[in-house]
Amino acid sequence: MKLYELSDAYIKLQQQLDNEDTDSEAIRKALEEIEDRVEEKLENIAKLIESLDAETKAIKGEEMRLRERRQSLERKIDSLKEYAQEELNRAGMRKVKSELFTIYTQQNPRSVKVVDKDQIPEELMVVSRRPDKKHILELIDSGQDIPGVEVEQSESLRIR
Repeated sequence: MKLYELSDAYIKLQQQLDNEDTDSEAIRKALEEIEDRVEEKLENIAKLIESLDAETKAIKGEEMRLRERRQSLERKIDSLKEYAQEELNRAGMRKVKSELFTIYTQQNPRSVKVVDKDQIPEELMVVSRRPDKKHILELIDSGQDIPGVEVEQSESLRIR
């Protein structure tokens, strides 16, 4: 069964727990089995990421033809991380711990996304005419409303 299919099954079983007509003990047991299978799938993805990452590091600094291979591997790593993170989030799971890895999502630092730099007051612009995002975030944190920006906070997958 694929990771996304396991996520779907996990979600359906969680929804069945709310139904009073179901055997909650059987559902809990099934949820535990799915969690074990999700853990196994995520561990395999983490192994692949680790292997690709090692190959990527070995390639760094090589000639142009190897640079393309490195970039291809990096895109594959990013894609696998994104897939694993999406399925972890879809299943409502924040952390999976196995013998080899701890796989979890963690919030990245908040950042300022410039929506319209022409609306940002001049005193918040740096000499090169780009927004001073760090200062903007500090001002927003202090309660000021800054036109032309939105505060966003993303997540990324961590593997230890």
